[in-house]
Amino acid sequence: PDHADADAPVHPFNNGFSKKLENHIHAVALRFLYCNWCRPHGTLTKRNRGYKTTPAMAAGLTNQMWRVEHIVALVERREQKSK
Repeated sequence: PDHADADAPVHPFNNGFSKKLENHIHAVALRFLYCNWCRPHGTLTKRNRGYKTTPAMAAGLTNQMWRVEHIVALVERREQKSK
């Protein structure tokens, strides 16, 4: 599938590894956001009669599958507030 890299574990030799704990925490948070809000899950999609469904949609937190641009906008808004 086109999301296979999202399921790959993060190892020290991957580009996604960070030696700084704070950066690692942020990277993990972004990955969780992507997997729960942007990435449709097969089992949830099957239960929803083929309509692509994310865990956030299944939980009733949103009615649409987010795009990465939504996450980028959230990060940018948070950065603006902290200035």
